[in-house]
Amino acid sequence: MSEKRRRLLEDGPLRRMLRARKEGTPEKEVAPQKTEEPLKSGAHETLVDYEAVKPETGKTYPEQSNEAYCLECIEGHTMMSLTETRHAIDRFRTAGKMTPGVTEKVRGAIEEISGIVKDVKDTKDASPEVKEGLEQILEEVRWIRKEFGISGRGLTRGKGDMTDLEELRGRITKMNLKAYELVEKCPTCKVLSRDLRHGIVNQ
Repeated sequence: MSEKRRRLLEDGPLRRMLRARKEGTPEKEVAPQKTEEPLKSGAHETLVDYEAVKPETGKTYPEQSNEAYCLECIEGHTMMSLTETRHAIDRFRTAGKMTPGVTEKVRGAIEEISGIVKDVKDTKDASPEVKEGLEQILEEVRWIRKEFGISGRGLTRGKGDMTDLEELRGRITKMNLKAYELVEKCPTCKVLSRDLRHGIVNQ
């Protein structure tokens, strides 16, 4: 055995550690480094304290007019309904016929726009043009429920075809566009939307 190897074995790091343990000398502890936990997927720094400005009512902001709130609700309901209708059409294309899955999506679409009836209320102070437009939308919702429902073409019970589905989607699209058209004709909608966008509201 070479002299160098012998010295390593006699007084190398391993032997020193074993000797320290035998003599009861405490080993030097290395403090674990503190690492920051990464943000979870989708997490981000909050830029706006929404709770601080959240109104007590169902409105998006306290100063929102009834007609502006109604139009916002119509936008939401029609968007969700269009998504359900698109899924119904996709399923029909895949199966080539009305299936329970298609019927499920049609029911979801009609159920979603039916929520408009509950949300469009307290419009007596709305401008005449907006009030008339809201009434037209409500009438269209009622027509769709009867025309495509149980007593009509029966899409909610598995009847109908692609033509019916396309027509349903077209009529819901028109309601969606009608809501945007009314926003441009609504005095309180335009003013408060602009003020909110520029941070004037709630100050």
